[in-house]
Amino acid sequence: MSPERSNRTLATALTLAAMTLAGCAASSSIEALSADTFALDCSGGAPTWAGCHALAEKACGGGHFEIQSQVSNEGSAGVGRNDWSTAGSQITRTMVVKCR
Repeated sequence: MSPERSNRTLATALTLAAMTLAGCAASSSIEALSADTFALDCSGGAPTWAGCHALAEKACGGGHFEIQSQVSNEGSAGVGRNDWSTAGSQITRTMVVKCR
């Protein structure tokens, strides 16, 4: 195999690996509990509480919201480490909001 082809193959493999990890590291979802109350899942290594607040604004049509509950496992032993092979190492963030 020529060095140029080898480099292209390596670059393609690295790109696919990065895209796969990015998909695993971040997930966000909105679930309607009622007409004005939403459950948000902002889990993963990439999202933050600020991102979860932005998701709440989106759920509320850009309007204001009141946080009903906010739960995370951040700070627990083994959580937040980049060893994704370890069960329970992913950060979980959930929030329930009521639109005003």
